[in-house]
Formats: sequence, C-alpha cells, structure tokens
Amino acid sequence: MMTFNEFRQLAENPPRKEEPTIFKVAVYDIDTFEMDQESENGDIESRAQSEYYPEFPLYCYHEVLSATLHDAEAMMMRLFQDVPNAYCAVITELPFGEDIRSDYVSVRVYDNNGGLIDSSKCSSYFTEERDDYRHFRGRNPEEIRFEKGDIVEVFYGSSVCLAVIVGLPLSVDRCYSIATRMCGNKRDREMTQQQWEHFCFTRGYPLDDTDDCYTVVDGPSYKHHQHIPSWRVFKPRFPIPKHIKEKLHHDYQATIEEIS
Repeated sequence: MMTFNEFRQLAENPPRKEEPTIFKVAVYDIDTFEMDQESENGDIESRAQSEYYPEFPLYCYHEVLSATLHDAEAMMMRLFQDVPNAYCAVITELPFGEDIRSDYVSVRVYDNNGGLIDSSKCSSYFTEERDDYRHFRGRNPEEIRFEKGDIVEVFYGSSVCLAVIVGLPLSVDRCYSIATRMCGNKRDREMTQQQWEHFCFTRGYPLDDTDDCYTVVDGPSYKHHQHIPSWRVFKPRFPIPKHIKEKLHHDYQATIEEIS
C-alpha cells in the first residue's frame, strides 16, 4: 500500500502529462462604469458613494496568450499598468489539440499587484478522469487559506459576490484516509490484494478537481450553498457594511445548526 509520505509527495508535486501547452493571461478590472448610477437630479454618482458589496461587476480588460509561464507572468505585469481598477489576473495553462472552453491543465490566480494568491492542484480534464494528473490528493494546512465562518469574496469572472464559508477543501490527511478506506472494501476477485491496493490509489481513486473547493452560503440555509474552487475564493478587499456582515454571520449560524 502507498505510504502517507508517498501520497503527500504526490499531493505536493502533482504528476503532469507530457504534452505541449500554452498559457492564457486574463486580467480583470472592477467595472466602475457599470456600478455608476444616476441620481434623482440626473447627476452621475461617483463610485466612492457606491457600495461595492454584496456584489460588484468585473470586466475582462485583457486576454492574451503566452508560450511559457514566465512570459505569461511578465505579460500580466505589463497589462496591469493599463488597467485602472485591476481586481486580479488568471493564468490558465491549456493543452494543444484539446477542447479549451472550460477545462485546464493548471490555473493560477494573482492579486492586482501580481502576487500569487492560489493555484489548482490537478488537471480538470474529464477525458483524463482516471489518470494521475486528474487526481486531487488534498491540501496541506498552510494551503487552506480560510476557516469556517470567514466572510469571503467569490470570484465568478464577470462579478464578485460576498459569501460565508461553511466547508473547507479536503486535507492531504483526509484524502489519504479515503483511499485507505477504499482498500478495506471488498476487492475485485480478479485482483490480488496488492493489485487492489494499487488500484485504490490510482485508477480507482475517486477525488478530482471538483473536490478542491470551499463550501459557501449566501442565504439562511444549506439550500443556498455552493461549492467554489479554492482558487476562486478571495479575502475581502473593501470594508464590509455592518448590516451585510451581520446577515452573513446569521446565515452561517443558521446553516451550521441545520447541518449539525
């Protein structure tokens, strides 16, 4: 059976498929034009008078391709200079010869100063579902950036919304225990015990990129929950109005009581 240390090494250094890839750089701007509203006398309110929360719009200001991650990050920094109210940048690694509309080989998200916030832990390609590079093996404690009860920004691409966290991404320890528990299940008769244990940690291992997520709510019950990829969850950057903060704390308590 694979040891925990061997499993953790794979979690920290996800296997990669040998294939040519390209990097897409997308820089997002807070869409203050969309936020502006006309007052009763016809004047345009300044965005300083507008509340950003609980939701504000974004605009994809730039979207370009680069051959390497190094070039992509350099391009990102140059693009930030042209963006008046930059929110973040996303660098998505894509394969040649595959459908690139929604899946990725890897994805990295950066703050508006170019600092890396988070990154994916495995490929999201469904055609690779049973391959090593599609397996999510968990996050170390320092990679889980928030705790239950934290109010966060959820980055949807065209907008950002506030929500409160009620569930965390799976840890490496938790993922390892899932695989080892599988090994204790009734095995296929055609397999030896050693073959079965190998299967449970490789092709039979069930966790993928969709398990690397925070569970959030923005309403007073679990029916308002969503599973958000870890790299799409940000620390709030603006002051949160008291009434919104109180509502989200109430939503958290109501949800926790419901699911306990």
